[in-house]
Amino acid sequence: MASAAPPFDYHGALVVVETDADQIVFIHPPGGPPEAPASLPGNPCNPGEMPEDAAVRMVREMSG
Repeated sequence: MASAAPPFDYHGALVVVETDADQIVFIHPPGGPPEAPASLPGNPCNPGEMPEDAAVRMVREMSG
């Protein structure tokens, strides 16, 4: 009998940043081609990291 796969535990965060001028912040993929579309900041959470903490980390990492 085949054994069951271990449970898949994956968390991520997608962030919507609104400026004081009511604009939404998008990022361009680092090293991506100029024609690559912009997107909202988002990535997987680190093991044990809360999504709220990951969101703050991602915005800092991706926005410079």
